Amino acid sequence: MNMQGFYDKFRSNIYSQNGEDGVLDVILKELEIEPSTSWSVDVGAYDGISYSNVRNLIDKGANAVMIEPSIVGGICEPKFEQLKHLPETFPNVIAFNYAVIPSSYSEEEKEQSISAIENNDSDCGKQREEKLEGMEIDEILDNTEIPEDYDILNIDTDRCDHPIWMDHKKYKPKIVIIEIESSIPPNSATMRDSLSNITDKQDYELEISSFSYSLSIAKEKGYSLVCHTGNMIYVRNDLVDRLSIPKELINSAELFNRSWLL
Repeated sequence: MNMQGFYDKFRSNIYSQNGEDGVLDVILKELEIEPSTSWSVDVGAYDGISYSNVRNLIDKGANAVMIEPSIVGGICEPKFEQLKHLPETFPNVIAFNYAVIPSSYSEEEKEQSISAIENNDSDCGKQREEKLEGMEIDEILDNTEIPEDYDILNIDTDRCDHPIWMDHKKYKPKIVIIEIESSIPPNSATMRDSLSNITDKQDYELEISSFSYSLSIAKEKGYSLVCHTGNMIYVRNDLVDRLSIPKELINSAELFNRSWLL
């Protein structure tokens, strides 16, 4: 048996894009987490259906906090415009129309991020009654009943995923799913201690989305990599011994799915 991508053989999609639904199903069983009583947080929840790594759990009765800043997307496809109706069908779901802004952003960067979203909404004919509010992730969750030891954090903003995770200090999710730039192979990205030498903003944002950078953040926060699908799937260190993945593969660059480089 090929052990390289241990959980790859379980990959399957119901709503997810790259097999995360199947991988999560196995990991939840191994951690003895019951989907119907679980809690998830989805930052960049889109419309609550498309490409969702948590919607399958919501269908099974899970609690979820779904956060999406855009009323509509880049080509005017519905995002929060559709997501806001999800709690009508699933009362265990909370839908928030906030922009999750990292604390590392300057006031100028914060305003630029919010304005870009508002302008896109406006260009698509969607006028807001109130200005889009930017908040840190823990501020948002403090307005819910989610436990600090909740089950799944999914982050997919296409902009500032890892800075958002760095801000997530009060809460300790068991599983973290976070998108990376999978066109960068492991160990080829600039190391964190030399990121300050990068002056181009786009280059910097690319580097802090790489496999190696993400892994360094995870280790700092107390998480272990168990699968890469295009997203990194991490499990909190105190729980990782419950998994069936061989110990030598945990946090290994061998988990990197090289089909992304083709």
